[in-house]
Amino acid sequence: MNCFKSICSKQKTFSKLKLTFAALVFSFSITSQAQTFKEKRFVNDYKWKVSMQMNIMDFGFDKDDATNTENWNMLAFPSRVAIETNIVNHLSAELAVAMNKIEKGKAVTSAHDLFANDDLNVLAIDGTLKYSIGGLLNIPIVDPYIAVGAGFLQLDGTNNAMFNYGGGINFWFADIATLRDYRYMRDSRLSRFGINLEILGKKNLNDGPGSNMQAAAGVFYMF
Repeated sequence: MNCFKSICSKQKTFSKLKLTFAALVFSFSITSQAQTFKEKRFVNDYKWKVSMQMNIMDFGFDKDDATNTENWNMLAFPSRVAIETNIVNHLSAELAVAMNKIEKGKAVTSAHDLFANDDLNVLAIDGTLKYSIGGLLNIPIVDPYIAVGAGFLQLDGTNNAMFNYGGGINFWFADIATLRDYRYMRDSRLSRFGINLEILGKKNLNDGPGSNMQAAAGVFYMF
């Protein structure tokens, strides 16, 4: 009986060792995979990124109903272009220019107390600092980031100073499964492309019309 108990105890110990070993192997494989993805993005190899996007501006943004699209304004792609450069690890600076038009009858303020009597042209020039959460945590596939900055907004001929805050996500083509197996991945120009989604809240520092929510989506290229 004592012999039987000893055998059972050894089997349980062996089973625990197998589970521990399996967990270590799994953890190592995940870490290695994330490091491989990060290397293939060559974020440190190419210091510049250029983006072309379509942007949406909502000057009547409803905080209680973020899905309300009644006051969305957009122009055809590309209505926003940007250039970005790395400053230090995970931190980059971007300069962007966006154009839009508030359609006649749409809200010009979030309080919905002012509406456009005619189509109003909008020009936005923004400087933004971006911090990569994906780079910090070595996240594969997606690269979320937070953003903060300042800008200039020209609305119907009036100039406004803006404070911008928000974030976005980069999706790297280098992480797509069908491209990861490409033998010369590091030499493929396609791997430098990606898709970007971003949402910014833009506050008019003059407390007048101009505060808005801006959403942008498009493609980028590293060089």
